[in-house]
Amino acid sequence: MYLKIISNIAIVLITFSACSAENSVDLKEGKWSVTTTTTIEGMPFQMPPVTMTECLTHENYMPKQQEEDESKCKFVNKKIDGSTVTWEMKCPHSSSFSTITYKHDTFSGEMKMQTDEEGGSVKMTAKMQGKYIGPCK
Repeated sequence: MYLKIISNIAIVLITFSACSAENSVDLKEGKWSVTTTTTIEGMPFQMPPVTMTECLTHENYMPKQQEEDESKCKFVNKKIDGSTVTWEMKCPHSSSFSTITYKHDTFSGEMKMQTDEEGGSVKMTAKMQGKYIGPCK
């Protein structure tokens, strides 16, 4: 079940990567290191942080975790206010609220998600930290 939850996090990040930043986000385009730390309510142990690298641009400014079919999920209340991006996502068995603030060569953010599956409801929080590490190759 926890792997399915992690997949839901990936769906949120992948889907949002297709949205446009409208060039208002203060993002240095290039290669970024992104670390995500996820906590799951009621889980008896802490999941280790996951760090990945990816090229981010004004058109593709959210890190991807893995490829998934997110076609059943819908974004609602997407907002860009300066360099802070917020959005909600509704899926058949989950919902989430996310916020990320960009500061040119760094960003920090958080996603709160609730899934409702056969085994019950699960709440989780994913904290993201990103930093620019150089040009894309």
